[in-house]
Amino acid sequence: VGRQSGAGELRLSNHTGLEAVLQLVNERRTRRAVYVAPNGSVTLRLIPMGVYYLYVDLGKNLDVEHLRFLSDRVT
Repeated sequence: VGRQSGAGELRLSNHTGLEAVLQLVNERRTRRAVYVAPNGSVTLRLIPMGVYYLYVDLGKNLDVEHLRFLSDRVT
């Protein structure tokens, strides 16, 4: 059995007036975490094959050190 690798790509858009922090998780580990500005978008490239969960936090006044919002938080 050979090892397979993928060049998966995921485009994420934030169509809200709030800031977003998105976490791509597999095997209970965050593989990527990205910030998306209000009404912005980002593309994650070179994602290995696998099963992933996408966790989304929306809010205002991002605490960069702890990756959480200080106001208007929605998950």
